[in-house]
Amino acid sequence: MTTYTQSSIGSVGSTNAKNVRANDASFNEKLQDLENQYVINNMSPHSIQKTQNPIPLVLKTDSIKQMELLRGQINSILCSSNADYLREDLNISNASSTDTVTLLRGHDLNELPFDERVLMSSLNSTALAKTSEQITQAYVDTSLVAENTILKESNRRERARRKYHEEQTSELQAKLLQCQDQLAVALSTERKKTIMIEQLDKNLAIVVNDWKKQEEERIDAIFKLTREKEILLSSQQKQDQMLKRFEKDLADALQAYSNEQEKIQELNSHHKSQ
Repeated sequence: MTTYTQSSIGSVGSTNAKNVRANDASFNEKLQDLENQYVINNMSPHSIQKTQNPIPLVLKTDSIKQMELLRGQINSILCSSNADYLREDLNISNASSTDTVTLLRGHDLNELPFDERVLMSSLNSTALAKTSEQITQAYVDTSLVAENTILKESNRRERARRKYHEEQTSELQAKLLQCQDQLAVALSTERKKTIMIEQLDKNLAIVVNDWKKQEEERIDAIFKLTREKEILLSSQQKQDQMLKRFEKDLADALQAYSNEQEKIQELNSHHKSQ
């Protein structure tokens, strides 16, 4: 049977206290890592869309409540573990050798340099790992629930957005078809107008050519008539001059005839008088 001295108990107590502090620090670090991992999971791009799907305030509040509940469960587990290991240590102390009992009888338990945190030195690493796994699983479950809720909401919004865009696309396609029909009608009308304008241009060109020809013919006719008029006027002037000469010659002839008649009458009268 093993015997324990006071110095050995003190050294064991200090060693256990250091181990407990190290385990405490490690546990706090693991707890902080789990909290950070939970925050990272909740802030991951898969669960949050910055532009369209912000995290609802209700989910954040539920997550905080669940974290507080987990903290309370961890504290209760630690307290129950402390009580269980305290009872186990007391049972081990009672089941020790008589030398240990003798050593402990000579001193009051309250007077011994006993640290309460020494009781946590016997906390099994398996229990800590199990607790960490439970915490991790709880955080993961909470994160999965929040992520599933956000994904469902994102899926619903995506479907609504896709439906809206499909409706907009259908409307735009209908408008596009209508615009294409209007464009086809406008092009056909424009083509007909172009053909009509070309035909009118051709007809106008023909009319203009005919008008030019008629104008040229009219000018030629006027020129010819003008020349004929000039010729007629010149011939008329010549005829007038000839007529005047004839009249003058006739007048001269009549005057000469009358003079001859007078002379003849005078001669006749002179002969009769003789």
